[in-house]
Amino acid sequence: MKMDKRKAAFRQAISCLPPIRRAQLERLDRPEDIEELRFRAGQPPAARTAVGERPLPLEAVTSAELREVLSRAAQYSVHSYTDSLRHGFLTLSGGHRLGICGTAAEEDGRVLGVRGLSSINLRIAHQAEDLQAQIARWIGTDEPQSALLLSPPGYGKTTLLREWVRYFSDRGFTAAIADERSEIARSRGRCTAACSWALHGCDGRLLEMAGGGHAAQNHVA
Repeated sequence: MKMDKRKAAFRQAISCLPPIRRAQLERLDRPEDIEELRFRAGQPPAARTAVGERPLPLEAVTSAELREVLSRAAQYSVHSYTDSLRHGFLTLSGGHRLGICGTAAEEDGRVLGVRGLSSINLRIAHQAEDLQAQIARWIGTDEPQSALLLSPPGYGKTTLLREWVRYFSDRGFTAAIADERSEIARSRGRCTAACSWALHGCDGRLLEMAGGGHAAQNHVA
């Protein structure tokens, strides 16, 4: 069951890719192990797993392909995602994230977007369902405790935070999430990672979990 969910997450994430490239990736062995897919112009795609990055035996990525991936991910309305793109990413349905690299388009010193794409990184969101014991050990089982999550990229901060919210929501606490990247609660109006709890997303970097008269504030690094 767990592997099936990870495979489903992989298929959902690569749905933004051109059909030919998507079909190639669907034939890979053990796609459930892939955490990120990296597309660099002039090079074959690469896959990042828990043990590191490896090139895939596929034809090189073209600049035109990078532009098509971005257009498809933005539902052919790139200008609608200007605010997100100027920060270098675009959040997809399901909480997956498309990071982009290229030349910044500026006006009066302000970044408006990215042109001349050179690479794209597709981070695949996975749901972890077996973290309850670890979470309870760190932050208790009664009222939520304050905590700071800090790690290098790709170590699971978002996954852990999502399960933390689930853990306390399932115990009757009200959870309010400041989810500026739409990775935890919702993406384009749809709940991500099979959310079973009621969430309200807003801008900012503060996660507030309130249970009765108690509130714990957690800054996500």
